[in-house]
Amino acid sequence: MKKRPLRYMMKTSAREVKNNLLQYLAMIGIGGIAVTLFVGLMANAQSIESRVNECFDAGNMADIWVTTNVHDQDDLPSIKDVIQEDGLIEDRFYVPGRIGRNNVYCAVSPELPSISKPYDLEESVQKEGRFFYIDKYLAGVDKEKYAIGTEIAMDFDIASF
Repeated sequence: MKKRPLRYMMKTSAREVKNNLLQYLAMIGIGGIAVTLFVGLMANAQSIESRVNECFDAGNMADIWVTTNVHDQDDLPSIKDVIQEDGLIEDRFYVPGRIGRNNVYCAVSPELPSISKPYDLEESVQKEGRFFYIDKYLAGVDKEKYAIGTEIAMDFDIASF
């Protein structure tokens, strides 16, 4: 009787699959989970990227921040050399503080900001060249306490000055 190598290999392979069927199914399952996870992560990353871009566009977020502890008008030409011709420059003075248990940053600006401006606001008031914004989250904490027009006690750390 002649041995047939192909038939022998097929029979051996069938026995291997039969004996290790659960391992083969587990490998197929792990591969399916990996593909699903990869596709899901890619879709989530694209969604997050589009939301971040939308946020940056809505707030006109700055590409370059220059922070100093001493500001001099002689620095302005040097800063203008760094940015391109269509670049914008705005001056602000930031003061960290607290309203109750909430950390806040008070920004003092000579005019209504057009760079890195807030875009998700609850209320804003503008009269006689002065303006004030309240963040939606802070206003949602207690509508009567943090409404525009009410007096709010703020704490400032003198060490930061």
